[in-house]
Amino acid sequence: MLSTADFTGDGKPDILGTHNNGDLYLYPGNGTGGVTGSSIVGSGWNNIRLVGAGDFNGDKKADLMAVHTNGTLYFYAGKGNGFAAGVQAGTGWQGMRLVAGGEFTGDGRIDLYAVHDNGSLNLYEGKGNGTFNTGVKTG
Repeated sequence: MLSTADFTGDGKPDILGTHNNGDLYLYPGNGTGGVTGSSIVGSGWNNIRLVGAGDFNGDKKADLMAVHTNGTLYFYAGKGNGFAAGVQAGTGWQGMRLVAGGEFTGDGRIDLYAVHDNGSLNLYEGKGNGTFNTGVKTG
């Protein structure tokens, strides 16, 4: 699993990645195409299949939406130096291949796009609190 966003709040894109042992590593970006080291910001991420990053709760800190191997979607609020404990945000996500966060609808809230195993592309409009409206097939 790999994701990018400004997780440290310094205006530079950072990288999050999991190691085989389930540790979640943060690689702060240096703004010139490199990183400035790494640190462990979580553990137990070996049951995560997919993640989407964005400010899903509107607090100006990068958050994560994570799909667990059992198909449960969890919201992890960013704290600027790690993440709060996950809160269940949905179920039935075991049939997803890809997820991506972004502001796709123009309402100022971060949404989630997902590609289902059947190939359909669905938009899940963000509610601004780490949860989403029912998905709408867009492609």
